[in-house]
Amino acid sequence: MEEITLSMEKRRKVTLCNHNFSEEGIYHPDRVMTEYDLLYMQNGEWDIMEEDACYHVAPGHVLLLEPGKRHYSLNKCSPMMRNVYIHFSEEEILSSTQTLTIAKLTDCTDNHEILHDMERIIDVYFSANYENRELRLSILLDEL
Repeated sequence: MEEITLSMEKRRKVTLCNHNFSEEGIYHPDRVMTEYDLLYMQNGEWDIMEEDACYHVAPGHVLLLEPGKRHYSLNKCSPMMRNVYIHFSEEEILSSTQTLTIAKLTDCTDNHEILHDMERIIDVYFSANYENRELRLSILLDEL
């Protein structure tokens, strides 16, 4: 199982987040991002590639794609696909001694808080009513 190691000392910044819905099915954008791409599948299935590795994402699964690697799909997702995504970056620091290692693909079907937490991040991201919005988003992402 592929894993990613994240620093516990770095501040994270949400750069984009939202919901995706496709009635007929779409391809995952073919791109190399400079930030992480965190995706929670609510409905449908999608085989998403990162470089040469294929991740089958089903309802309740969370996929974390790394910056600097090519992400794409060979086929369209299933019809009526719905997901939530968060793109985030990490600030640069010279060294990090406290780290967290997580699986790139995690089955979270028994953890309903994951979707709730991602929805909170999207709400804060699009709200103009929060003071210190960037700090709050960073804290919510750390909690997630």
